[in-house]
Amino acid sequence: MKNSDTMFSQIQKQHFNNIADQYVERINDTAYLYYFEETKRTILDTLLLYFGKERLLSKIGLDIGCGVGDITRFIALSCRSMTGTDIAEGMCRRARHKEAESTPKFLPALSDVLPFRDSSFDFIISVHVFHHLIEAEVLKKTIREFRRIVKPNGLMVIVDINPVNPFSRLTQYLMVKRGVDTGMEKLVYPWTIFKEFRASSIKPFYYRGYCFVPHLFPSLSPLNKFFGKTPLHVFGKDYIVAGIPDKDVFDESTP
Repeated sequence: MKNSDTMFSQIQKQHFNNIADQYVERINDTAYLYYFEETKRTILDTLLLYFGKERLLSKIGLDIGCGVGDITRFIALSCRSMTGTDIAEGMCRRARHKEAESTPKFLPALSDVLPFRDSSFDFIISVHVFHHLIEAEVLKKTIREFRRIVKPNGLMVIVDINPVNPFSRLTQYLMVKRGVDTGMEKLVYPWTIFKEFRASSIKPFYYRGYCFVPHLFPSLSPLNKFFGKTPLHVFGKDYIVAGIPDKDVFDESTP
């Protein structure tokens, strides 16, 4: 497969290598922990909804864009094994050096050129990666890679910033100001993900907005319980989208 290490990905790779050791601190420890708790629970609940607790224990997962590996390690406690990839070797190095109950593998890789064989994983998760995929073709290729390396009965889970939320653009501005992001990011609407799912023969399984109050404002987090129980969840600062391979068009010779 052709290497797609574009100018944008090179800039991002250098940026995240440079900030790897200060990544959590730049976000803010309290805000990071608040977001981590909300997101890890949301992802695990989605995996349990699809696999069930006992079946999940036997599954092999991949976290694309793993960052410092906190969510990777958390999910690893509930499945057979986890691997994490990130565009930045610095992030992978930081992830490897963290002490934890679980020990996933971490390796650098581009999201649209993944170093794995077809149908390698039972599930794939990806948190806050897609707004970094500035070029439309890279986003499309990333979803096609998800489809290629997930097993026929597997699950693909994407979490990203929801442009519909009234706070999301302010939050992204603050992330850039704090030096967490580069300023090149482009927020992706959930229906864009669904569109590319369909183009890659992926059937939607689950969708939900969550974390209405952004992680940079943890003092307002009690509002999340209210919004999460109403149709207003679609305005969550983040969304989670999950999909499964479409068996009606699945061809085992070309997964």
